[in-house]
Amino acid sequence: MVSFANSKKDNISDTLPALEIGCGVTPMKDNYPEIISSDIEETPVVDMVIDAINLPFDDNALKTIYAINCFHHISSKRKFIDESSRVLNEKGKLIMLEPSFSLLSFFLYPFLFRNESYNIFSSIDELDTFDPMKGANQAASYICFKKHPEFFLRNSDLKVSKIFHCKNSFAYILSGGINFPELLPYKYISKIMNMNLIGDLFSLHWIIVLEKRNN
Repeated sequence: MVSFANSKKDNISDTLPALEIGCGVTPMKDNYPEIISSDIEETPVVDMVIDAINLPFDDNALKTIYAINCFHHISSKRKFIDESSRVLNEKGKLIMLEPSFSLLSFFLYPFLFRNESYNIFSSIDELDTFDPMKGANQAASYICFKKHPEFFLRNSDLKVSKIFHCKNSFAYILSGGINFPELLPYKYISKIMNMNLIGDLFSLHWIIVLEKRNN
């Protein structure tokens, strides 16, 4: 996501603020101090404690909302989309990094996390969760934005602008991701970070960009 943000510096430096939701312990503001960091729980690095389905901002107050690996954890995906649409200005964007839909994802993600699933056959209503750390379906972005985007966004001012697969699947596995031990020193991982060795079929993440329908 940081490499994507590097290519979109015009969005980040806009006069309106940008918000990251679900920042955890490694917020984007480590690289971009002007981004507001937030999470549903208090941590030493958050600027605001925020529930993503009830954003404490005025209408049209934000330029960009970033969400890294947290969309599938949000309790009500539709409410989050409604709130994002409300607080983003007319040229605002919602940019999410999520587990992708690919051959590797299909076989790896169901067994990767004990408290999460990867079920591409779930309905949209089955994606709601009641605990931010349990019961999330990692295929939520596929279901909402690739499989049923017209139905999911039917009452929203937001539309899917683009979806593209990340090239970091090997690097992600070797780094241990965010839950497992590192398998290779970072100085070696960084050399293959953005090498497109295996293409979309074996990606583990994708970036989804939503924007207002009038753009």
